Amino acid sequence: MSPRVDPKLSVTGIGLVGALGTRAANVLAAARCNLARTSPSTELRIPDEDSLTEKPVPVHAVRDLAAGYEHQGRWLRLLAAALQDLAPGLDAADPTPIPLVVVQPADDGDRYPVEPPAAPLGELIGHELGTHGIALACQVVPGGAATIGQALDLAAGLLQRHRRVILAGVDSLVDHCSLSWLLRADRLKQDDQPVGIAPGESAVCLLLESPAATRSGERTKAAIANWSSTSAVAAEAEAEPERWGQLLAQAINRSLSSAGAPVSAATPWHLVTNHDGDPTMARIYGGLLAALDPRLGAPQLHHPAVSFGSVGCAGAFVGMAVAAHVLATDAASHELVVTAAGLRGESAFVRLHRP
Repeated sequence: MSPRVDPKLSVTGIGLVGALGTRAANVLAAARCNLARTSPSTELRIPDEDSLTEKPVPVHAVRDLAAGYEHQGRWLRLLAAALQDLAPGLDAADPTPIPLVVVQPADDGDRYPVEPPAAPLGELIGHELGTHGIALACQVVPGGAATIGQALDLAAGLLQRHRRVILAGVDSLVDHCSLSWLLRADRLKQDDQPVGIAPGESAVCLLLESPAATRSGERTKAAIANWSSTSAVAAEAEAEPERWGQLLAQAINRSLSSAGAPVSAATPWHLVTNHDGDPTMARIYGGLLAALDPRLGAPQLHHPAVSFGSVGCAGAFVGMAVAAHVLATDAASHELVVTAAGLRGESAFVRLHRP
């Protein structure tokens, strides 16, 4: 029997683009099979010691969509495509503007030494999407891998005044600036560095509604039970990455062991991670798995980066889309936890369950 949790939010629609395509249903089905599709980057070439020439970097890029665009221009095209994928699930008869909360990468002079466009992303989104008949009131949240908790707090507040909210995450590590940044930081997966990350890009749009508005459950793909963000305190910020994973595990243990809705070894559950092949990320998740309460049983693991590549601050949103797809298509699955860990000790998790 699945434990019952009073949900705080309902996921009623998904729009998504990634390297496997531009339709959420198809992309998520392929990702469940761990399929992947890489292509040679047109943005960066690296020396090939064998041929004494240069070779392209393999990337998980969305084909024929944003080639040649940098940072905001690329995010905008990815986000517009994800919103178009979501649009058929919206009520076209309701002209009320839908609040749109977008998590995008924070300003980073190391990653983006070139000045971004003058217009804020929110203005660009409003101008671009007005042509698609989607009325949106946009709010942009610069953030990182674990900003999903802050974004859900914001969405929950907006749902007290609005019938529905679109929560979106977008990032790309396949443009020239990002690839050069990864190469300089020695984090890029190469022939002589198999433990590096494979760059990817994605945009995810989640249509959220209050459980009261979806009481019948017919439109609900997943119910969001709770979420939490953690940040390593000053004394732990310089700790070993395994310690950051332990802090995240402690928060998950508290949620899954809560008196009102405990999970036990007899209740299969899933853990969706943003582990992308980075060695530090591997240490964080190693610490997390070792610190999970054994009474919860071993979770079934999902690593979407196998199919999407590393997608930065969009990783948690990809994880939520994967979780919602599992709940909607697998009758034996009832509980999923989506995790997002950053490289500075920050982390977050979201607990979802079958509606």
